[in-house]
Amino acid sequence: MSGMGNHSRLGKLGALVSDNPALLGVAGIGFAVSFQTIARLATTHGLPGWPVLYPLGIDVGILALIIESRKAIDSHRSDLVPRVLAWVLAALTIYVNAHGAPAHDWLGRALHVVMPALWVAFLELTRWRKLARRRADDKRDRIPLARWAASPVPTLLLWRRMVLRNVASYPLAVELDDARRLVRDVTRAHYGKQWKREAPRLLTVRIRTGRLGDDVIRAAAVSVSAGVTGGWEDAARKMVTDHVTQGDRLTADVRRERRQIDRQEATRDDRQEKVLPARQAAVSVTARKREKALRLLTSEPSLSLSEVARKAGVSESTVTRIKRELPRSLSA
Repeated sequence: MSGMGNHSRLGKLGALVSDNPALLGVAGIGFAVSFQTIARLATTHGLPGWPVLYPLGIDVGILALIIESRKAIDSHRSDLVPRVLAWVLAALTIYVNAHGAPAHDWLGRALHVVMPALWVAFLELTRWRKLARRRADDKRDRIPLARWAASPVPTLLLWRRMVLRNVASYPLAVELDDARRLVRDVTRAHYGKQWKREAPRLLTVRIRTGRLGDDVIRAAAVSVSAGVTGGWEDAARKMVTDHVTQGDRLTADVRRERRQIDRQEATRDDRQEKVLPARQAAVSVTARKREKALRLLTSEPSLSLSEVARKAGVSESTVTRIKRELPRSLSA
């Protein structure tokens, strides 16, 4: 991880130098002058630690904060915090260098200040150049005035779609608008004059807003990067086909799910029908045994409970319950 961090910092330093090659020479001279002045003042004032650490900490801190500011710009974040901290350190190093000359020697003070100030100014210029480059990348292309004059209303709608869909490239916007028109024409050819009423609502909304899907946008971007026109026609036709048949596919899916649910319910009913006769058969056998025990008790009252239970095929407790349910005259 530390190796990756070092490579990243070296890359940022290389970017700073590549933006302005003279920065390396100015930074070296300014750093040397500031280093000697701050180290001498640290020795004179008896500051703790090694005197060389004070100029290293201040000047390298400024460079590190400028690099963090560039990283924030690359990430489309605010660089206010590292920029303010860099300004504070820059003001500190200029103030310290200014006091490296005698109190009344204004020429000496100016010479002590100019090189660190130039180094800080060059670092800020690289930041401003980076910020201007990012703004240029984010800037939306201008629509030619000739198009505004020749077709103002469609051009206004094109500009509106560029803003809403965050399309910065004018050639890409033109390709997407041509693809939108092709989608509209294919839909009109399929549904006829009443296509706005007959076509699926989702398809008409996409035609109106220009949201043609990732496949069409990707194909149009490839055409623009290759410097050619067209190449997105198949993706546009496929989009129309998918939206036109989407309702049919949805209906088929619903019917398939319905058939599956019906099959599951039929299987459940079959299982219940198979279980019910078995239960009824078991109940009917028990009822016949109870009826036989009841006949034995009423027709042959001299039989004992065990004999009635054996002949009827039930337990003695069942015979006892049946006998209790008999009228007293019969049971007696």
